[in-house]
Amino acid sequence: MGPLTWSRGAAAGALLALGLAAPLALGQPASPPPPDVDYDDHRDARSGFWERALDPASEKYDGLVERAVVLLREGDRESMAQAGQLLAEAVRSSPDRPLAYLWQGRLADRTGDFATCAQSLAKALDLDPDMDAPGGSEPNEWAAEYELAVCRARAGKFEPAIEGLRRLLGRAQSQQVAIYQRLGECYMALGRLDEAIESFRQGLRISPYSSELGFALAVAHDRDEDAAQAREVLAQALTRDPRASSLTAASRIWVPPQEAHYYLGLAYLGAEDWSRSLLHFRRYLAMAGETSWTRRARARYEEALAGAIAGRGLEIKGSATLDQARAAALIGRSDGALQACLRKAPDLLLRVSITKVIPSKGKAPAVAAATTSTATSQPGVRVLVQEQSDARVEDVRAVVTCTESVARKIPVPRPTGAPGTYATFEFEVIAR
Repeated sequence: MGPLTWSRGAAAGALLALGLAAPLALGQPASPPPPDVDYDDHRDARSGFWERALDPASEKYDGLVERAVVLLREGDRESMAQAGQLLAEAVRSSPDRPLAYLWQGRLADRTGDFATCAQSLAKALDLDPDMDAPGGSEPNEWAAEYELAVCRARAGKFEPAIEGLRRLLGRAQSQQVAIYQRLGECYMALGRLDEAIESFRQGLRISPYSSELGFALAVAHDRDEDAAQAREVLAQALTRDPRASSLTAASRIWVPPQEAHYYLGLAYLGAEDWSRSLLHFRRYLAMAGETSWTRRARARYEEALAGAIAGRGLEIKGSATLDQARAAALIGRSDGALQACLRKAPDLLLRVSITKVIPSKGKAPAVAAATTSTATSQPGVRVLVQEQSDARVEDVRAVVTCTESVARKIPVPRPTGAPGTYATFEFEVIAR
């Protein structure tokens, strides 16, 4: 064979030596790349086997924690009590492992014991500062740190909470808005309003349509006694969330807990829902005691008090028409009698409906059956309990019956319209 006569095998070998794919050089279709192979997989399995063999307590520990997590997800009181027992047993069996402490902290958070939550999460992170925390609402790599900061804040440990949250700012990119919100709440709790306002604004720069941050910023301006700015920001938040439903979500975190009532009181005041505003500022003052914001809350309470007269904010529904201003004035004259009804249960918010139907010719006035709500209700009158605290059932029933009786006697103006049409007057009543 001459020096220029190569075999096919020799050509392929030469091409491979040059770093080229032989099939491409020969005009053949390329074969798919080989699948990725974990060459250490057998070693990992063998390592896990020997870990369990050398440390049988590890398998028991993992099993206890797994069972506890399943019970925690069920969420009822009995399941959480059992989960607590399993986690305590896991800690006793292996006190130097972090996972059970992590879930003990989460259990304490679920039950509202925020001091224990912070203590347990801090212990978990002391044992493993870089722990990968599974099962949380945040990415695993920093979930435990965020949860620790939030539990510290809810336990009133605001300075350590701020320190932890600030450490996360550069890392937790997906949760920057939540971190700025929690920072603002901690600063506001400490009376550092300038820093609170800046934190809420930073969050709004990232999420400009967040009604939660809008309400928070309005509260901060209100406490800073910048009424004009507070009104402007509050109006924007109410445009996005007219019923302030973001403030009543069950999953909403409050730092500190009584803040829920200040936020709601201010939001309802901005919406001119004076009765609900009065209710929440009253609850805030009862829960908070003397704080940096007590004087401001009392001023807002007085505003709500002046507006929460029966008949103010009257709504009229139905196909008939009437003089709304005259109807509101007539209802307002019964405010004293309605207030007397509420003495037995002052922390009630009631909604009263009075329906008037225009009769057909030759027939007496009738009332739609749907307007009666209880066995004790008067024809054409319905009284519903909108909100209440811990009041005795018999007291609530007595208040409702009394209110129905007073409402039945209110000389509301007769509506006008075609026979069979109706008008329903609706208004709220609260103790003042």
